[in-house]
Amino acid sequence: AAAGPVSTSGELQSGAYGVAAPVLGVPGLEASVGVVSLAPLDVEVVGPQVTTAATTIATALG
Repeated sequence: AAAGPVSTSGELQSGAYGVAAPVLGVPGLEASVGVVSLAPLDVEVVGPQVTTAATTIATALG
């Protein structure tokens, strides 16, 4: 099952922005790939990149 990226603003640290996607399909692993920045992130651009990274990691570990 595919899951899309999620974004945050000021939740990790005041003024920080984040985009993360889950690493799915690896038994026993609960993980995500994320990017944190002190400048706003465009989830439409960064989201697919983070999702691709998470999928690549899941494939390598699977």
